[in-house]
Parts: sequence; C-alpha cells; structure tokens
Amino acid sequence: MKILVAIESCGANRQLHQAQRETWLKDLPAHVDYRFFVGGLSLASCLGDSPWLKQDELWLAVDDSYQSLALKTREICRWAMDANYDFLFKVDTDTLVSTVNLLHSSFMYYDYLGGHNADVMPVSLSNCFPEPRIEFASGGAGYWLSRRAFSLVAASQPIQSAAEDVYVAAVLKHLGITPRCFTGYKWRPGEVIDDYTVTFHLSSALQKKYQPELMYEYYEKMRRTQI
Repeated sequence: MKILVAIESCGANRQLHQAQRETWLKDLPAHVDYRFFVGGLSLASCLGDSPWLKQDELWLAVDDSYQSLALKTREICRWAMDANYDFLFKVDTDTLVSTVNLLHSSFMYYDYLGGHNADVMPVSLSNCFPEPRIEFASGGAGYWLSRRAFSLVAASQPIQSAAEDVYVAAVLKHLGITPRCFTGYKWRPGEVIDDYTVTFHLSSALQKKYQPELMYEYYEKMRRTQI
C-alpha cells in the first residue's frame, strides 16, 4: 500500500518547511512518503539546474496564489495518480500532525476522512455545485483521500477557489462520496492546541500568529505525552 502525505505549500512559505521536516515528518515510517507541493507559473523557465527546489519539494505548473488553491489541490491529486499512490493525506504547511494517530485513523476503510466542518457554499462554487450548504473535511487540519476519491478530484473540471477543501467536498459529493468524520481524536482547525489535549490530536492547524518556533514547541509537548 503506497501512502503519500502531501503538504500543500507555496514559494512564500518555503521557510516553514524545515520546521515540519525536523518535527512530525521525521516520525513518518519508511513506507510513507511525503512531498511539499509549490506552484508558480514563472518557475518553468528556471527549473533546469536550479537549486531552488529541494528533493522533497515538487513544482506544479499552476498559479501559486491563495486564490488558486483548488487548482493546486487538483494537480496534487493528478501527481498522486501518476505516481500510483493508494492513499493521500493532504495537509498545509502550518499543521502539526501526530503520525501515530494519523496511521491509526482507519483511513484505509474510507474514501474521504477528516475533521468535520460545514459552511455555506462559496459563490465561486455555487454555479457548479448549487447546494446552499456543504459538509467538508477541514483542509487546515488535513484529510485522507483514497485513490478512488483523489482520482475523481484529479479528473474534475478546473475552478479557481481559495476554498480548496470545500471544492474537494463538492466534487466528491457530486459523485456520491461524503466525508466521514473522524471522531477518534480531536481536530481543531485554526486553534493552537493546549497542553492537556495535545496527545489526543491527530492534527491541528497552528494558524493563529503561526511561526516555525510554534511547530517545535507543540511537537515537543506532543512527543512527551506520547512516550
């Protein structure tokens, strides 16, 4: 079984990558791969012998803006298809993940698994998927997709939207797949995790005033509680 942890990033956030490499990513077992995915159409002319990208960083031929996250996510799914992965865990550059909890989340039994969220359908998606409200797995905390699910996203019609997690949910719902809420651990997208609950988290987006130092600090708290 081939598993990919896909960290959705951008050129401006490459300074955040090292904090993930030196914390939770180093705990991934050997059979689980990870890659950072950045975009930027202007990179095409300088990728030849350029040292700009590291070995674990991949360039996608899509715009690197926040507004184009849905397009970038679709290209990540296409790359995973071409590389013959069976499961994909999509996550962001400011997210701390418990690899122990991640791999015990029963992801292999579901097409689409993540922390529960719901919102009104963004205007940018309303013409394609006219549901007024949709349940989705939070992209900040991260979500699992089976090969069946990410192949459907890979084949979806392109649309520009910053709400990439809502876009993924809309594509899959249109094709009969709804998110399975993972209740075994707490998910707190957008919150800084506290000392008491850190051991119960699968992943948490450290979005409030995030700095790389915060990744190290909470990783150490998580590691102490899991020893």
